[in-house]
Amino acid sequence: KVETYGIEAGANWQLTDGLSWFNSASYNKSTYEDDFVNGGVTVGVSGKTVVDSPEWMFNSELSLDIDRSFAKLHYKFTDEREYTYLNEGSVDRFSILNLSAGYRFGDLGFMKELTAQFDVTNLLDEDYISTVGSGGFSNSDPAGTAQTILPGAPRQWFLSLKARL
Repeated sequence: KVETYGIEAGANWQLTDGLSWFNSASYNKSTYEDDFVNGGVTVGVSGKTVVDSPEWMFNSELSLDIDRSFAKLHYKFTDEREYTYLNEGSVDRFSILNLSAGYRFGDLGFMKELTAQFDVTNLLDEDYISTVGSGGFSNSDPAGTAQTILPGAPRQWFLSLKARL
Protein backbone atom coordinates (compact mmCIF):
# COMPACT_ATOMS: atom_id res chain seq x y z
CA LYS A 1 0.00 0.00 0.00
CA VAL A 2 0.98 3.60 -0.58
CA GLU A 3 -0.36 6.62 1.26
CA THR A 4 -0.29 9.89 -0.64
CA TYR A 5 -1.42 13.36 0.21
CA GLY A 6 -0.64 16.65 -1.41
CA ILE A 7 -1.84 19.79 -3.02
CA GLU A 8 -1.40 21.48 -6.37
CA ALA A 9 -2.20 25.05 -7.34
CA GLY A 10 -1.85 27.12 -10.45
CA ALA A 11 -2.42 30.71 -11.42
CA ASN A 12 -2.21 32.64 -14.66
CA TRP A 13 -2.02 36.42 -14.47
CA GLN A 14 -2.68 38.58 -17.50
CA LEU A 15 -0.42 41.50 -16.54
CA THR A 16 -1.01 43.56 -19.71
CA ASP A 17 -2.48 42.85 -23.14
CA GLY A 18 0.66 41.05 -24.30
CA LEU A 19 2.27 39.99 -21.02
CA SER A 20 1.19 37.03 -18.90
CA TRP A 21 2.72 35.08 -16.03
CA PHE A 22 1.81 31.46 -15.30
CA ASN A 23 2.80 29.66 -12.08
CA SER A 24 2.08 26.21 -10.72
CA ALA A 25 3.31 24.50 -7.57
CA SER A 26 2.71 21.10 -6.07
CA TYR A 27 3.45 19.39 -2.79
CA ASN A 28 3.37 15.59 -2.62
CA LYS A 29 4.04 13.28 0.32
CA SER A 30 3.94 9.62 -0.74
CA THR A 31 5.11 6.80 1.52
CA TYR A 32 4.95 3.02 1.44
CA GLU A 33 2.62 1.70 4.14
CA ASP A 34 3.62 -1.97 3.94
CA ASP A 35 6.81 -3.96 3.52
CA PHE A 36 7.03 -6.37 0.58
CA VAL A 37 8.62 -9.77 -0.04
CA ASN A 38 11.21 -10.18 -2.80
CA GLY A 39 12.65 -13.66 -3.39
CA GLY A 40 11.50 -14.82 0.04
CA VAL A 41 13.15 -11.85 1.80
CA THR A 42 11.10 -9.11 3.43
CA VAL A 43 12.11 -5.65 2.26
CA GLY A 44 11.39 -3.07 4.99
CA VAL A 45 9.98 -0.16 3.02
CA SER A 46 7.13 0.77 5.35
CA GLY A 47 7.35 4.51 6.06
CA LYS A 48 9.88 5.10 3.24
CA THR A 49 9.31 7.69 0.51
CA VAL A 50 7.96 6.28 -2.76
CA VAL A 51 10.61 6.16 -5.48
CA ASP A 52 10.62 8.97 -8.07
CA SER A 53 8.13 11.15 -6.16
CA PRO A 54 9.54 14.63 -5.54
CA GLU A 55 8.06 16.42 -2.56
CA TRP A 56 8.00 19.83 -4.27
CA MET A 57 7.69 20.91 -7.90
CA PHE A 58 7.31 24.42 -9.27
CA ASN A 59 6.89 25.90 -12.77
CA SER A 60 6.84 29.53 -13.77
CA GLU A 61 6.52 31.01 -17.25
CA LEU A 62 6.60 34.65 -18.26
CA SER A 63 5.14 35.14 -21.76
CA LEU A 64 5.27 38.18 -24.01
CA ASP A 65 3.21 38.35 -27.21
CA ILE A 66 3.08 41.73 -28.93
CA ASP A 67 2.06 42.15 -32.56
CA ARG A 68 4.27 39.72 -34.49
CA SER A 69 6.89 39.12 -31.76
CA PHE A 70 6.68 36.60 -28.94
CA ALA A 71 8.94 35.31 -26.16
CA LYS A 72 8.78 32.99 -23.15
CA LEU A 73 11.02 32.52 -20.14
CA HIS A 74 10.32 29.22 -18.37
CA TYR A 75 11.64 28.08 -14.96
CA LYS A 76 11.21 24.55 -13.60
CA PHE A 77 12.12 23.22 -10.14
CA THR A 78 12.02 19.52 -9.21
CA ASP A 79 12.85 18.41 -5.66
CA GLU A 80 15.09 15.49 -4.63
CA ARG A 81 13.92 12.03 -5.78
CA GLU A 82 14.65 8.59 -4.37
CA TYR A 83 15.69 5.81 -6.76
CA THR A 84 15.85 2.91 -4.28
CA TYR A 85 12.97 1.44 -2.32
CA LEU A 86 14.96 1.71 0.94
CA ASN A 87 15.72 5.38 0.20
CA GLU A 88 19.47 4.76 0.15
CA GLY A 89 19.88 6.33 -3.28
CA SER A 90 18.57 9.71 -4.33
CA VAL A 91 19.26 12.42 -6.89
CA ASP A 92 19.58 16.09 -6.05
CA ARG A 93 16.91 18.67 -6.71
CA PHE A 94 17.37 20.77 -9.81
CA SER A 95 16.25 23.97 -11.50
CA ILE A 96 16.20 24.60 -15.22
CA LEU A 97 15.69 27.81 -17.15
CA ASN A 98 14.52 27.81 -20.79
CA LEU A 99 14.13 30.70 -23.21
CA SER A 100 12.17 31.01 -26.42
CA ALA A 101 11.65 33.95 -28.78
CA GLY A 102 10.16 34.33 -32.21
CA TYR A 103 8.65 36.43 -34.93
CA ARG A 104 5.60 35.88 -37.15
CA PHE A 105 6.42 37.14 -40.65
CA GLY A 106 2.98 36.36 -42.03
CA ASP A 107 2.60 35.48 -45.70
CA LEU A 108 5.77 35.60 -47.82
CA GLY A 109 5.24 34.47 -51.39
CA PHE A 110 4.27 30.79 -51.49
CA MET A 111 4.83 30.44 -47.71
CA LYS A 112 1.80 31.25 -45.58
CA GLU A 113 2.02 32.15 -41.88
CA LEU A 114 5.84 32.00 -41.84
CA THR A 115 7.16 31.98 -38.26
CA ALA A 116 10.74 31.84 -37.00
CA GLN A 117 11.45 30.72 -33.45
CA PHE A 118 14.69 30.51 -31.49
CA ASP A 119 14.86 28.30 -28.38
CA VAL A 120 17.53 27.72 -25.75
CA THR A 121 16.91 24.85 -23.34
CA ASN A 122 18.85 24.60 -20.07
CA LEU A 123 19.93 28.20 -20.59
CA LEU A 124 22.38 28.17 -17.63
CA ASP A 125 23.84 24.79 -18.67
CA GLU A 126 23.04 23.09 -15.35
CA ASP A 127 24.20 19.53 -14.65
CA TYR A 128 21.26 17.52 -13.34
CA ILE A 129 19.60 14.11 -13.33
CA SER A 130 16.43 14.19 -15.40
CA THR A 131 15.32 10.55 -15.24
CA VAL A 132 15.32 8.02 -12.43
CA GLY A 133 14.13 4.44 -12.78
CA SER A 134 15.11 4.06 -16.44
CA GLY A 135 16.29 0.52 -15.71
CA GLY A 136 13.77 -0.13 -12.96
CA PHE A 137 14.21 0.49 -9.25
CA SER A 138 16.32 -1.56 -6.86
CA ASN A 139 15.84 -2.23 -3.17
CA SER A 140 19.13 -0.55 -2.26
CA ASP A 141 22.27 0.87 -3.84
CA PRO A 142 24.84 1.44 -1.08
CA ALA A 143 27.72 1.76 -3.59
CA GLY A 144 25.80 4.23 -5.77
CA THR A 145 26.38 2.16 -8.90
CA ALA A 146 22.81 1.34 -10.00
CA GLN A 147 22.40 2.14 -13.69
CA THR A 148 18.92 3.57 -13.38
CA ILE A 149 19.49 7.33 -13.69
CA LEU A 150 19.99 9.47 -16.79
CA PRO A 151 21.56 12.93 -16.98
CA GLY A 152 19.58 15.89 -18.25
CA ALA A 153 20.45 17.47 -21.57
CA PRO A 154 23.09 20.19 -21.63
CA ARG A 155 22.31 23.65 -23.02
CA GLN A 156 20.85 23.28 -26.50
CA TRP A 157 20.01 25.87 -29.16
CA PHE A 158 17.30 25.48 -31.78
CA LEU A 159 16.10 27.59 -34.69
CA SER A 160 12.75 26.57 -36.15
CA LEU A 161 10.93 27.81 -39.21
CA LYS A 162 7.26 27.01 -39.67
CA ALA A 163 5.02 27.79 -42.64
CA ARG A 164 2.01 26.54 -44.53
CA LEU A 165 2.51 25.98 -48.24
